[in-house]
Amino acid sequence: MDELLGEAGASFLRTGWSPDYLALLQELLLLRTRPAEWQDIVPEYSLIVSTVARKIAEAGGEPHRHALLRDHGFDDVLSGVVRVIDRLSSEQEVAAAYDTLLESAAVRQGPRAADVFTPPSVRAAMLAVLSQGTRPDSLYDPYCRSGELLVDAAALLGPGATVHGAAMRADDVRSSYVNLAVHSVPATVGLRTEFPEPTALGRFGLVLANPPFSMKARGSIAFADGRWPFGPPPARNLDLAWIQHVVLSLADGGRGAVVMPHGAAFRSGRERDIRAALVESGAIDCLISLPGGLFAATSIPVMIWVLRPPQRTERRGVLMVDASELGTRTPRGRRLAAPAVAAIAAAYRAWHADGALTEISACPRTDELRAADYQLVPARYLDSIAPHATVGVDELQRRLSALEHRATQADRRLTEVLKGWTR
Repeated sequence: MDELLGEAGASFLRTGWSPDYLALLQELLLLRTRPAEWQDIVPEYSLIVSTVARKIAEAGGEPHRHALLRDHGFDDVLSGVVRVIDRLSSEQEVAAAYDTLLESAAVRQGPRAADVFTPPSVRAAMLAVLSQGTRPDSLYDPYCRSGELLVDAAALLGPGATVHGAAMRADDVRSSYVNLAVHSVPATVGLRTEFPEPTALGRFGLVLANPPFSMKARGSIAFADGRWPFGPPPARNLDLAWIQHVVLSLADGGRGAVVMPHGAAFRSGRERDIRAALVESGAIDCLISLPGGLFAATSIPVMIWVLRPPQRTERRGVLMVDASELGTRTPRGRRLAAPAVAAIAAAYRAWHADGALTEISACPRTDELRAADYQLVPARYLDSIAPHATVGVDELQRRLSALEHRATQADRRLTEVLKGWTR
């Protein structure tokens, strides 16, 4: 990947990061896992652009969407890229190269990586919690980006399990399909042009999602109460619409995990009412606070909502895990190192095994959450917070919400500026 994103790809990257080059590398790595197709490409260096275009079409892609394949002046450059990829000697090496490509692309794209990639350490934290239980027979991601959550979670499935994904852009459908194919995960990925119905596709044993934060409604989404059993979400912010969709997509005994901004845990108005309904129904199993800076696209802290089908008879409250101080700084940004992921998994396992708590966990009862007006930020409930500090918690949460809003606006503005710059 250092070569492909450096000297070998220099001509493709001469005007800065190229999403088209990323998409082309994805297609080439898919073809590398298919020896017969790849052997048709390797000898054709003199006509390699047209040969690659033909092979991408045969593999189900759309070569006309790649601007780089419309210029035969790139034959020599593309042949150099193919020679680098040709050195990969096994499907495992190709899969590892693909993972590295997505991670490198996220770092290079910065704010524009928001819709492309879920960081590995965030995925690891989600799977560390969801791996504790039976092996599900079906998997679903309603906003599958590049398919990275589906690829990782496939390891948790039982024999013969089905894998389904949905994306809101044709590019993401293709990217997810290629990623899944490179990792030998049979799956179906469909295109969805609007926000999903509260229930769609069916019910699944395992549902993971990293939907866009603070997404606004578009199109003709109906917000009648009857369609939203936990309450109609505000059209200006669909965070808790995604949460409801995941809960209602779970089969009996199913488990779900969704990445959310902190604000979804404490904002007022309709979102407070939805949280109340979710808590009272027993649909929220656990909330995990993660550090800020884990995503290349934004510095705001995030949370993982661990969900289950409503189960009123088994409510014990909601497990709160505060891992917000467990981030490790690296040259490429912040991440959750293996000990941090292990601490999150241990806190979850201890509570569900025998009701034990660790130094980063608490489990407020439903009546405590009710008294706190369904504010669901884990730090509020941990013993490590001094009693005198609780007086200012509401004000601190108000400030955090305002800063989160400003950060989101800044991210969007920076994305617009960078798009203009790459033109």
